[in-house]
Amino acid sequence: MFLHLYAVKTIFLGILGYINKIENKNIQTYMYYILIYFLYNKLNKMLKTAFNNYSNNEINVYHNKSQEVFEEAILDSLEKEYNELNELIELFLNHASMSSEVRLNEKQKIFDKMYKPAIKEQQRLLRNTKKRLKYHVNKCL
Repeated sequence: MFLHLYAVKTIFLGILGYINKIENKNIQTYMYYILIYFLYNKLNKMLKTAFNNYSNNEINVYHNKSQEVFEEAILDSLEKEYNELNELIELFLNHASMSSEVRLNEKQKIFDKMYKPAIKEQQRLLRNTKKRLKYHVNKCL
């Protein structure tokens, strides 16, 4: 098990070094998500064999908590990107001409269509994960 964890850590650090060299922030963020998802699945497979002494509810508590952390990271990232874009549009709107204001407002609508549904869906997923976690914790007691 320890050797397997060491191999996963080595792969993780190698991929992380590669991702940090990418200059496009959108691709970099996407690659981080893929890496986190890979590690989550890899650790889940490894831990299934390590959890032989625990009940199913105790195992589910562990999995739900790790899923909660993963979903919180995604939600936080989406909200930060959306807020940053809104702040930039507000900054450019300060001394903009009428035609520029129209274009910026159109871009604001595009960002709203992109981010608001994604944030709402991620909040829903996080809320459901927290409910599952609470349920399994109560079943363990």
